[in-house]
Amino acid sequence: MVLSINTEHEGTFLRQLHNEADDVAYFNAVEANLEHLSQFGDETAAKYPTLESVREARVHPSNPDKLRLGIWHRKTFVGSINLTPDAYQGAEIGYWLDERYTGHGYATLAVRALGNYAQKRYSSVYAHVATGNVASEAVLERAGYQQVAKAVGSTIFAIQGITQPPANKPAPKKAAPETAPPALEAFAELPSRKHALRAKDNDNLTVFLSFNIAQKLYRCFCCSGDIQIGASHTILSRVQMSKRYTHHHIDTTCAHDKILPGLTDIAIIDAEAASAQATNARRRRYRNKQRKN
Repeated sequence: MVLSINTEHEGTFLRQLHNEADDVAYFNAVEANLEHLSQFGDETAAKYPTLESVREARVHPSNPDKLRLGIWHRKTFVGSINLTPDAYQGAEIGYWLDERYTGHGYATLAVRALGNYAQKRYSSVYAHVATGNVASEAVLERAGYQQVAKAVGSTIFAIQGITQPPANKPAPKKAAPETAPPALEAFAELPSRKHALRAKDNDNLTVFLSFNIAQKLYRCFCCSGDIQIGASHTILSRVQMSKRYTHHHIDTTCAHDKILPGLTDIAIIDAEAASAQATNARRRRYRNKQRKN
């Protein structure tokens, strides 16, 4: 069944990309917006240089859990919007709009509609906006998202007020016992100023947990509770080699109760090795190696 989501305006809707006609509409929009889509480090134009590459991504997606939809105004394809689940019962929204159809509110309508759909299914719904992309920031703010954190090269916006996973998601794990499981006891006082943790998540991506002092008011990525200025907390960094380095601010209690139990291959490392600079350097080295190969 092909998913279709109506927006607040009649005639403007989101529909899952599902056939060859959609491939053509998507590719034609990319071709007409090569320069527009290459702003702020966006890789959409580079990822889809041919119609066949668009079809291949639809038929054999690299991430089968990713929901890919077109933004349509009646019969016209005006942009694309995606919803990508993460490893922590959250989901990230990404979108782009054909420059020929900007100024009509289509992006705001799409982001709000997909956000309404997603918040019934995920415990957090958020979007990364590249630094300097003020138009995209304005779209999210108009759609009801709030800025919650800064990542390296981007700002994170999220829907506020989601307090629990939805009923149709798998039941949450039982609360952690008062005594930490033996395998995690060694990390009870970590991360610290001197030591960070490195591990693998459910997607087999490298993650880091590092110590941080809040320089501004943050919201915990797990529970949406406030992290006050001056409060110690944990930074969860995730290395996505093909895209970017991202990080989230997390209450340390949440990090121990909700994040650590879901990680594997946990190791104690020097705090400097988990810094934003070190992680980005690691990502750049990997990508340069991939290009040479």
